Amino acid sequence: MNLVARRLIRAAEKPPTAWDVAALPHQARRLGTGSLLTVHEEAVSYAFDPPLEALPGDLLELEDGRGVEILAAEEQILEISAQGAALAELAYGAGAAGLAAQIEPEALQLLDSPEARAFCRARGLEPAQLWRPFAPALGAPRRKALAPFVAALGRGPSKSRHLTREEIREAFRLALAGEAQPEALGAMLMLLRYRSEDAAEATGIVEAMRETLAPGWREIGAVVDWPAYAAGASRGLPLFLLSAKLLARAELPVLLHGWTPLLGPTPEAGSRALGIAVAETPEAAQAALAAEGIAFAPLAALNPRFQELMKLREVFGLRSPVNSCLRALNPSGAETSLQGVFHPPYRDLQRDAALLLEQPRFMALKGGGGEFERHPAKAVELYRLEQGAILDEAAPPVWSEKRRLAAEKGGDPADLAALWEGRLEDEFSASVAVGTAALALLAAGAAPDLAAAQARAEALWANRR
Repeated sequence: MNLVARRLIRAAEKPPTAWDVAALPHQARRLGTGSLLTVHEEAVSYAFDPPLEALPGDLLELEDGRGVEILAAEEQILEISAQGAALAELAYGAGAAGLAAQIEPEALQLLDSPEARAFCRARGLEPAQLWRPFAPALGAPRRKALAPFVAALGRGPSKSRHLTREEIREAFRLALAGEAQPEALGAMLMLLRYRSEDAAEATGIVEAMRETLAPGWREIGAVVDWPAYAAGASRGLPLFLLSAKLLARAELPVLLHGWTPLLGPTPEAGSRALGIAVAETPEAAQAALAAEGIAFAPLAALNPRFQELMKLREVFGLRSPVNSCLRALNPSGAETSLQGVFHPPYRDLQRDAALLLEQPRFMALKGGGGEFERHPAKAVELYRLEQGAILDEAAPPVWSEKRRLAAEKGGDPADLAALWEGRLEDEFSASVAVGTAALALLAAGAAPDLAAAQARAEALWANRR
């Protein structure tokens, strides 16, 4: 059951009882777009614009009128004993340092962190370490929210390092919640790109992104996740959409999702031309999968903040790790993940991240324009996972003539429908669609080997109408 919160009721206004409670750490009590789990493991989604700061005792009212009370979760804190002017001076110093602080009658409490410990050491203080519910004063500065992460990445050749999975997950939680200064976010993204993000960093980013998705996306019933995030400047029609339709005919429901900045033959435009439902909500995606076995979710429907991060390429002039991590997002939790890359080294990164994310079935390849799309006239290396086992192999060419995958840039999305319906005959385009579908069938475990996958894809194409 998908529970949705419609408003936040302050403690002074709420009814005397609540249906359930949710204990949240202070970072999670800034409610923008995302979801939470109650103590009885009920998922509740919310979407507040602008985000709301929930205080302990506030109530999330659900669409059915019930309420979920917000409590402060226990967190590891540092408690500094002080009174009067000394307490006020410490509280002012903590605020100036960007540390969230809870002020008690005779103590200052800080969330345990390297920055909080440094704050104490600089003043010769020896705080007590405790586990307590933590509710810092609202309005604490957030200008240094990403400072420790930027510092770790950019200290210089001898001291800089990759972020841990936990660190990058927390950094992106702050970024997605809008709690980070844009200058700090830009610095972090470009340092990650300069260092080349590793699998642990990619995994942490994906986990932070998944936390913001409405729970309904995990329930739509997709078997195959097919991301489409290539820029598209060097490619023609997205022929892989024909392949995705073949998988739907093979009773392997496919969720396509993506975004590209071009106005030409984008995957979304191609989907509309092919009659693939463009789903703006999980409910619409679930209905489309039940009816046709395929749907396309625009990136903004998953989370508008993701698209804002993608658009930063216009500012940087470079892609950021967000582009790669969206390929691994798999919003529906599908068993099979198909990922295309433009630069070959990213195949290892995507596979290693899939291992950490415990993706049951996975295939990555260097595809047309960076999409999961096979060039039939070339051998292609397949980076595969099946239940944790690495099954890499090479697929031989299935087309004898040499030809560019996109002989001409652009194209009319209506040609996709003409190819599907048989009104347009193009043997090379058909070979792209069939060859790509064959690899997807192999990845999904719908064929025992490449030859069988190719034969099944050819039969699906021949009987598609």
